[in-house]
Amino acid sequence: MRAWWSSLGRVQRIVAVVVALVVGVNLVLAGLGDVVPRSPGGPTSSTFGTGPDGLAAYSDLLERSGHDVTRLRSRLNTADLPPDATVILADPSSLSESEGVALVRFAGAGGRVVLSGVSTGPLVAALTGVRIESVTEERADRIDVWVPTDLTGSAERLEGDEGTRWTDYGPLLPLAGVDGKAALLTAPVGKGRIVALADTGPLRNENLARADNAAFGVALAGHGRPVVFVESVHGFATGGLDAVPSGWKWAAAGLAVALVLGLWAAGTRFGPPEPSARTLRPPRSDYVDAVAATMRNGVAAPGDLVEALVGEETADEVSTLDEAVAVGASKAAERRRQYLRSETGTASATVADRSEPPGDRP
Repeated sequence: MRAWWSSLGRVQRIVAVVVALVVGVNLVLAGLGDVVPRSPGGPTSSTFGTGPDGLAAYSDLLERSGHDVTRLRSRLNTADLPPDATVILADPSSLSESEGVALVRFAGAGGRVVLSGVSTGPLVAALTGVRIESVTEERADRIDVWVPTDLTGSAERLEGDEGTRWTDYGPLLPLAGVDGKAALLTAPVGKGRIVALADTGPLRNENLARADNAAFGVALAGHGRPVVFVESVHGFATGGLDAVPSGWKWAAAGLAVALVLGLWAAGTRFGPPEPSARTLRPPRSDYVDAVAATMRNGVAAPGDLVEALVGEETADEVSTLDEAVAVGASKAAERRRQYLRSETGTASATVADRSEPPGDRP
């Protein structure tokens, strides 16, 4: 990871940091939006849902009625469910086979299982061994309680019907319904009991205060029993990646692909990183080129030097460069004396002669 980060240019690092911050902030806000109650909002049929289709009001009602309410966000097969509790499973989106087995064991040990919604039909069959069917009818203004029991309490009429009815329920006992068609069933399972409500509507926030819905909801929980709302089926599982809702996973995967494509595009556009130092030519080649340039532009041949020192007319009389230097110096002194005589006269010339070394006098 460190090597990859070091290979990125400054612009690429800025892009990566900005994208990471945007993704992180959005994930945090999305998580808080689903966990922290909003007005209105939250998953359907969840106690974290404060919108019209949530069950937050039902959870508050049970707490105020003296029940110990738990919002279970772990999987049922890993949870430690007390045998005297009531487990409420409302409109589950998914449930594994191992969780279904755990639910059967819980009911057999004396627990109460309340299932609501059409998607709970297979669970009813797994718990009771009776394969029930469901049909959708026209919504009714009221659901009548047919058999008053401790499961319905003092309720006589329910409202919030969504039109689902149970059919072919065999030995299961119908407790309430519309026009002879059952909307509420119950059956014993081992030492416990299950209750199957065809629609979650009567327990939802928008309907809980209507008719006898509140009294019915309190009766379903049982007298003094701890209540466990299963929230893992609404995207709140807390084990590893299961804690992340599927929508978040797809969003994160899409953002990761976009980040990779963005970095690749930026790398293609800006090219490789710039070198830290300028690449120099090999020293040997530079030396050879420098010598060649010096010989071409600035160095004269020995014969040319002799001719420049003594003059062209006496160049043939000098055999070495040292003799040429001496002759050239003598000629330079003579020219100097002639210059001084012409400028200052004989006296100045005499002084100049005295200043010259003996060897330089003619």
